[in-house]
Amino acid sequence: MGRRILGVLAATIVAPYLVMFLLNLFGLFSGDSAGLKEPLDLLKTIPLGTFALLMFGTPLLILAGICAALVHLIAQPTWRAPVLGGAVLGFGFVAAVFVRGLEYDAWTLAALISGLCSGAICGWIYWRVAIKQTPDEARAIDPA
Repeated sequence: MGRRILGVLAATIVAPYLVMFLLNLFGLFSGDSAGLKEPLDLLKTIPLGTFALLMFGTPLLILAGICAALVHLIAQPTWRAPVLGGAVLGFGFVAAVFVRGLEYDAWTLAALISGLCSGAICGWIYWRVAIKQTPDEARAIDPA
């Protein structure tokens, strides 16, 4: 149970930073964002991600916990269920919070794709922390 809680916490903490990084990366490549002119400007992701974590951390933690509980209803969860659940959660959360009306421009599409990708990556992080068990006899260096 402790690994599941750590997995949910890790995925919840990483998600806002990853969404902001992907949005800033899109702004850097498109050249449309003010203040993003060179790759070092991607460091602005840190305060933006911290602000997003403070603002949306609690509802994201609750939704991630519900998603993790749904994943564990499956008898033998593989990596597919957490990744798909995270992708749906990320896409839905970004769509609910950031998309206003029916404005379909490049920024909206980039926000939705960044939510989808970051949710899938956070689902994989959750799977690696909470579910993936490495056997005890597997070693990187053979002691013999």
